[in-house]
Amino acid sequence: MDHPLQVTGPSELIAVIPHVFGFVPEESVVLAPRHGSGPWARLDQPYGAHDISEGAAVLAAPFLRDGVGAALVCFTTDREAAEGISVELARRFTGRTHLGPSLWVDAGMWTDLVTGVSGRIDGATRMWADAELALAGRRMPVASRDELRRDLEGDSEEAAAVAAHLPDARVEHQIRQGRGNQQEARWVDRTVGRFLADQVPVTPVVAARLLVDMEVLPLRDVAWMAMNSENAALHMSLWRDLTRRAPHEARTPAATLLAFSSWLAGQGAHAWVALDLVPEPRTYSLARIVESLLEGAIPPSAWDTVAEQNRTTPASSVLGRAQATRADQPGPSRPYDPGTGRGRPSSPSR
Repeated sequence: MDHPLQVTGPSELIAVIPHVFGFVPEESVVLAPRHGSGPWARLDQPYGAHDISEGAAVLAAPFLRDGVGAALVCFTTDREAAEGISVELARRFTGRTHLGPSLWVDAGMWTDLVTGVSGRIDGATRMWADAELALAGRRMPVASRDELRRDLEGDSEEAAAVAAHLPDARVEHQIRQGRGNQQEARWVDRTVGRFLADQVPVTPVVAARLLVDMEVLPLRDVAWMAMNSENAALHMSLWRDLTRRAPHEARTPAATLLAFSSWLAGQGAHAWVALDLVPEPRTYSLARIVESLLEGAIPPSAWDTVAEQNRTTPASSVLGRAQATRADQPGPSRPYDPGTGRGRPSSPSR
């Protein structure tokens, strides 16, 4: 996720990072692009030589692939672990692209691990970043990734209200299916478009109908193909609301659409948390696509190509080609996400 602020020093970089990831990192390693736009990556802080080597490979891959210089920020109480990842990344970057500064952040202080220069994290700079990014329409970061997860748990009474209408919605869906999907596809398009226009949450009856429709791939794809970089945040709001209100057995399509719209909006942490709600993401095609986009650090701009071609070419094929041309080092499962990385290389965090 890019941000509109000009970062000129360690305090400003540290202040911006929670806004990029959506939460305040702890025991984390972050790589940020040194200049302009580029990939962002985060991992849980690795410990021990093997995990540090593997973590460095995962973090470095998108930067080395794209030839983008990086700044390293380690949020950890363990200086030795921070120095270990700094040395390993420097080894991988040498002769290919630039790494620096390499910062260790702990107890309100930052230290440049190469020069030894240190300073206090400036509270006024944090306030400046918060204010400027709020004015730019960005949501304020939450305290932790766990808080992002809790946000999607929803309200049991709202979920029960939708669940009460699911049996009738399924019966009515079967009746409509006898006439084909065309009429229902138009209804999905109108319903999604209405939310994008007025942002009024749908009623439980409409929510149940949408959730049942999303179980049919051609109808789900009507909602999917309506997404673009300009309306991605609004789609996030719609599918977040439906994910929170969906009974578990009907949640997978909504959670996956939330994951995709989150990636498209540059909110990688939200995308990973939404995918965590999909019981078997490897068996659901759109969930696999979102995982590939996140793991391959594919920029949301790749969707522009899909939007131009989706009338004649299956979107999954286009995105598959985009990934294949950019991600030549796949790395382990769920290694990081652009803008909100996640997980240890050997044991992804959840």
